[in-house]
Amino acid sequence: MLQEIYVAIWQRADQFDPGRGTAMTWLISLARNKAIDRLRQARETAGEETDWTHIIDEQATPPEAAGMTQERRRLEGCIQKLEARQRGVIVEAFYTGASYPDLAARLSVPIGTMKSWVRRSLLQLKTCLEQQP
Repeated sequence: MLQEIYVAIWQRADQFDPGRGTAMTWLISLARNKAIDRLRQARETAGEETDWTHIIDEQATPPEAAGMTQERRRLEGCIQKLEARQRGVIVEAFYTGASYPDLAARLSVPIGTMKSWVRRSLLQLKTCLEQQP
C-alpha cells in the first residue's frame, strides 16, 4: 500500500495547490484516500453481510473515558439512542467515510432512500443534542 501511495503522489504532484493547504496536509489526504479505497475494495471482495455491531464499542476503556470530552460523550449517547440501522449508517458514513452509493449498495436500497435515512438520523441527533444540557 505504501508503494501505491508513493505512486499516487508522483502521478498527482501537479495537482498540489499551496493555496489550499500545506504539502503535509495534501500528502495525508492522499494516503487517507488510498486507505479508504483499500478498505472499500476489501469489503467488496469479501461479499459478507454488513455487520454494524463491531463498529461501536459498548464500553470505553479507562484511558478513553478519561480523555473523552463532554461533547463527545453527549454525541455518543445520542448515537446510542438511534435505532440500530440508523446508528450503523451514521457510524459508517461519518466515522469510516463510506459514501451514500456504498451504503445504499450494501443495504440494497436506492441512494435517495439512503440520503433520507442519513438526513433523518442527523435531525434526530441534533434534537437529542439540543435537549441535553
